[in-house]
Amino acid sequence: MLRVYSLTLAAGGLFFLAGCGGSAFPSVTGTVTLDGQALDGAQVVFSPDGAGGQVATAVTDSSGKFRMGTFKLGDGVRPGKYRVTVTKTAEALTPTPYFGDVMAKKFAAKAEGERKDAGKEVSQDVKQMQSEQKAAAKKRRPTPPVYQDPTKTPLTADVPAQREYKFELKSDAQ
Repeated sequence: MLRVYSLTLAAGGLFFLAGCGGSAFPSVTGTVTLDGQALDGAQVVFSPDGAGGQVATAVTDSSGKFRMGTFKLGDGVRPGKYRVTVTKTAEALTPTPYFGDVMAKKFAAKAEGERKDAGKEVSQDVKQMQSEQKAAAKKRRPTPPVYQDPTKTPLTADVPAQREYKFELKSDAQ
Protein backbone atom coordinates (compact mmCIF):
# COMPACT_ATOMS: atom_id res chain seq x y z
CA MET A 1 0.00 0.00 0.00
CA LEU A 2 2.84 2.37 0.85
CA ARG A 3 4.41 1.63 -2.53
CA VAL A 4 1.20 2.57 -4.44
CA TYR A 5 0.89 5.74 -2.38
CA SER A 6 4.53 6.68 -3.12
CA LEU A 7 4.10 6.09 -6.87
CA THR A 8 0.89 8.16 -6.93
CA LEU A 9 2.58 10.98 -5.04
CA ALA A 10 5.61 10.89 -7.37
CA ALA A 11 3.41 10.93 -10.49
CA GLY A 12 1.40 13.85 -9.09
CA GLY A 13 4.61 15.73 -8.34
CA LEU A 14 5.88 15.24 -11.89
CA PHE A 15 2.55 16.46 -13.28
CA PHE A 16 2.77 19.54 -11.04
CA LEU A 17 6.36 20.27 -12.11
CA ALA A 18 5.40 19.96 -15.78
CA GLY A 19 3.06 22.88 -15.19
CA CYS A 20 0.12 21.43 -17.04
CA GLY A 21 1.54 22.71 -20.34
CA GLY A 22 1.73 26.34 -19.23
CA SER A 23 4.62 28.65 -20.03
CA ALA A 24 6.73 30.63 -17.61
CA PHE A 25 7.85 32.92 -20.45
CA PRO A 26 6.63 36.53 -20.66
CA SER A 27 3.79 37.13 -23.10
CA VAL A 28 4.96 39.20 -26.07
CA THR A 29 2.57 40.81 -28.57
CA GLY A 30 2.75 43.52 -31.18
CA THR A 31 1.78 44.95 -34.53
CA VAL A 32 3.59 45.06 -37.88
CA THR A 33 2.89 47.68 -40.51
CA LEU A 34 4.45 48.29 -43.92
CA ASP A 35 4.29 51.91 -45.06
CA GLY A 36 1.57 52.54 -42.47
CA GLN A 37 -0.64 49.61 -43.55
CA ALA A 38 -1.17 46.46 -41.45
CA LEU A 39 0.95 43.59 -42.79
CA ASP A 40 -1.23 40.47 -42.93
CA GLY A 41 0.30 36.97 -43.03
CA ALA A 42 3.86 38.02 -42.18
CA GLN A 43 6.15 35.73 -40.20
CA VAL A 44 7.79 37.45 -37.22
CA VAL A 45 10.90 35.73 -35.82
CA PHE A 46 12.80 36.66 -32.67
CA SER A 47 16.38 35.31 -33.00
CA PRO A 48 18.65 35.43 -29.92
CA ASP A 49 21.23 38.22 -30.04
CA GLY A 50 23.96 37.00 -27.71
CA ALA A 51 23.61 34.87 -24.60
CA GLY A 52 20.18 33.80 -23.42
CA GLY A 53 17.00 33.76 -25.37
CA GLN A 54 15.53 31.15 -27.68
CA VAL A 55 13.98 31.47 -31.14
CA ALA A 56 10.32 32.50 -31.02
CA THR A 57 7.88 32.94 -33.90
CA ALA A 58 4.46 34.34 -34.80
CA VAL A 59 2.34 35.13 -37.84
CA THR A 60 0.46 38.42 -38.15
CA ASP A 61 -3.30 38.49 -38.55
CA SER A 62 -5.32 40.74 -40.89
CA SER A 63 -4.76 43.74 -38.61
CA GLY A 64 -0.99 43.12 -38.43
CA LYS A 65 -1.16 41.87 -34.82
CA PHE A 66 0.93 38.97 -33.54
CA ARG A 67 1.47 36.94 -30.35
CA MET A 68 4.91 35.32 -30.01
CA GLY A 69 5.46 31.67 -29.18
CA THR A 70 8.57 29.68 -28.35
CA PHE A 71 7.33 26.09 -28.11
CA LYS A 72 3.75 26.55 -29.24
CA LEU A 73 1.52 29.32 -30.56
CA GLY A 74 1.43 32.29 -28.19
CA ASP A 75 3.27 30.70 -25.24
CA GLY A 76 5.61 33.66 -24.79
CA VAL A 77 9.29 34.47 -25.22
CA ARG A 78 12.28 33.48 -23.07
CA PRO A 79 13.91 36.60 -21.56
CA GLY A 80 16.81 37.97 -23.57
CA LYS A 81 17.85 40.32 -26.36
CA TYR A 82 16.68 39.52 -29.89
CA ARG A 83 17.13 40.47 -33.53
CA VAL A 84 13.70 40.57 -35.17
CA THR A 85 12.97 39.56 -38.76
CA VAL A 86 9.69 40.04 -40.61
CA THR A 87 8.95 38.16 -43.82
CA LYS A 88 5.68 38.19 -45.69
CA THR A 89 4.57 34.63 -46.34
CA ALA A 90 4.32 33.51 -49.95
CA GLU A 91 1.05 33.75 -51.80
CA ALA A 92 -0.18 30.75 -53.72
CA LEU A 93 1.27 30.82 -57.21
CA THR A 94 -0.57 30.06 -60.39
CA PRO A 95 1.62 27.55 -62.20
CA THR A 96 3.16 28.81 -65.41
CA PRO A 97 2.10 26.67 -68.37
CA TYR A 98 4.85 24.84 -70.18
CA PHE A 99 6.05 26.47 -73.38
CA GLY A 100 5.03 23.35 -75.33
CA ASP A 101 1.48 23.49 -73.96
CA VAL A 102 1.11 27.16 -74.94
CA MET A 103 2.47 26.42 -78.40
CA ALA A 104 0.17 23.41 -78.88
CA LYS A 105 -2.91 25.45 -77.95
CA LYS A 106 -1.95 28.27 -80.28
CA PHE A 107 -1.28 25.96 -83.20
CA ALA A 108 -4.45 23.94 -82.59
CA ALA A 109 -6.55 27.11 -82.65
CA LYS A 110 -5.11 28.30 -85.96
CA ALA A 111 -6.16 27.25 -89.41
CA GLU A 112 -3.48 25.69 -91.66
CA GLY A 113 -2.47 28.96 -93.32
CA GLU A 114 -2.26 30.98 -90.10
CA ARG A 115 0.26 28.81 -88.27
CA LYS A 116 3.26 30.88 -89.37
CA ASP A 117 2.09 33.74 -87.14
CA ALA A 118 1.40 31.40 -84.23
CA GLY A 119 5.11 31.14 -83.39
CA LYS A 120 5.31 34.92 -82.86
CA GLU A 121 2.20 34.84 -80.70
CA VAL A 122 3.63 32.02 -78.58
CA SER A 123 6.84 33.98 -78.08
CA GLN A 124 4.85 37.05 -76.98
CA ASP A 125 2.71 34.91 -74.65
CA VAL A 126 5.79 33.40 -73.03
CA LYS A 127 7.34 36.85 -72.48
CA GLN A 128 4.06 38.04 -70.94
CA MET A 129 3.96 35.03 -68.58
CA GLN A 130 7.58 35.61 -67.55
CA SER A 131 6.90 39.26 -66.71
CA GLU A 132 3.80 38.23 -64.72
CA GLN A 133 5.90 35.70 -62.79
CA LYS A 134 8.47 38.38 -61.92
CA ALA A 135 5.71 40.73 -60.74
CA ALA A 136 4.18 37.90 -58.68
CA ALA A 137 7.57 37.16 -57.09
CA LYS A 138 7.85 40.78 -55.96
CA LYS A 139 4.30 40.65 -54.54
CA ARG A 140 5.00 37.44 -52.64
CA ARG A 141 7.69 39.06 -50.53
CA PRO A 142 6.73 42.67 -50.01
CA THR A 143 9.03 43.08 -47.03
CA PRO A 144 12.41 44.51 -48.06
CA PRO A 145 15.40 42.16 -47.69
CA VAL A 146 16.85 44.16 -44.77
CA TYR A 147 13.92 43.04 -42.57
CA GLN A 148 14.33 39.39 -43.61
CA ASP A 149 18.00 38.97 -42.64
CA PRO A 150 18.78 38.56 -38.91
CA THR A 151 22.30 39.96 -39.42
CA LYS A 152 21.05 43.16 -41.10
CA THR A 153 17.65 43.87 -39.57
CA PRO A 154 17.33 47.13 -37.64
CA LEU A 155 14.50 45.59 -35.57
CA THR A 156 15.33 44.45 -32.04
CA ALA A 157 13.51 43.24 -28.95
CA ASP A 158 14.45 43.08 -25.27
CA VAL A 159 12.27 40.66 -23.31
CA PRO A 160 10.93 41.13 -20.60
CA ALA A 161 11.93 44.81 -20.52
CA GLN A 162 9.36 45.35 -23.25
CA ARG A 163 6.38 43.09 -23.99
CA GLU A 164 4.41 45.09 -26.57
CA TYR A 165 6.04 46.03 -29.90
CA LYS A 166 5.15 48.08 -32.92
CA PHE A 167 7.36 47.36 -35.92
CA GLU A 168 6.87 50.02 -38.60
CA LEU A 169 8.50 48.76 -41.79
CA LYS A 170 9.26 50.96 -44.80
CA SER A 171 9.26 49.51 -48.32
CA ASP A 172 12.25 51.69 -49.29
CA ALA A 173 14.40 50.51 -46.33
CA GLN A 174 17.94 49.49 -47.19
